[in-house]
Amino acid sequence: PVNGSGDTSYAWNELWMFMSIAAIACAIWSVLDRKRPGYGRLLYWLRLSLRYYVATAALSYGIIKLFALQMAFPTTSQLATPLGDLLPMRFSWLFIGYSLPYQIFSGVMETTAGLLLFHRRTVTAGLFAATGAFTNVVMINLSYDVPVKLFASHLLFACLFLLALDSKRLVNLLVLNRATPPTAAYEPHFTQPWHRWAGVAVWLFFVYQFLVVPLEGGWSRYQATNAPQKPGPFRPGVYDVRSYVVNRTAVP
Repeated sequence: PVNGSGDTSYAWNELWMFMSIAAIACAIWSVLDRKRPGYGRLLYWLRLSLRYYVATAALSYGIIKLFALQMAFPTTSQLATPLGDLLPMRFSWLFIGYSLPYQIFSGVMETTAGLLLFHRRTVTAGLFAATGAFTNVVMINLSYDVPVKLFASHLLFACLFLLALDSKRLVNLLVLNRATPPTAAYEPHFTQPWHRWAGVAVWLFFVYQFLVVPLEGGWSRYQATNAPQKPGPFRPGVYDVRSYVVNRTAVP
């Protein structure tokens, strides 16, 4: 059943099936088309797809943390629960939700990575930022048994894969301190005038769908969550108060 977990036995079997099919297809393709020196156009679309895949995920998780909505502050019931009764995942969730600055900081890092990935000139910086953010997420998921290990690992692997494709240039720049030309791997090659306008339209759609809409939704949820509580002797939700008496006088 669908229960929010991404690490079910079904998901693991599905992963192995995809990997097996990909490995077999890769072997057959490599043999049948062994004379072709490379696939420049396909590689461009692969880079583009993975870049936006990582960017949309980073913005999705980052924006919800900016409003401190992913990990809520511990409830009264949770604060009264012995630590030994909490599952590791719940323990980590409460740890992050307890600190508003830390959760917002995590959201800023992921949102920054997503924004950098939306621009061709800052893709490499975005990949480094996303790699750092998702490495932390993967380690939390593995260490606290959070059932999003597969998805988080896919995001991290996508970042490392894109960086590996540019490894020669990055090693020259960061390790060998050599002059390095800028990458043109993410530059599109338009052959028709309408291609450029179509590209701008698709980019604007992504910005609206994965940046503007989540920001509007997050702000609405933030306002609803932090709306002033109804007046009364107890905050609603803490107790089911049927009567409240002070010095033998009933208080509504």
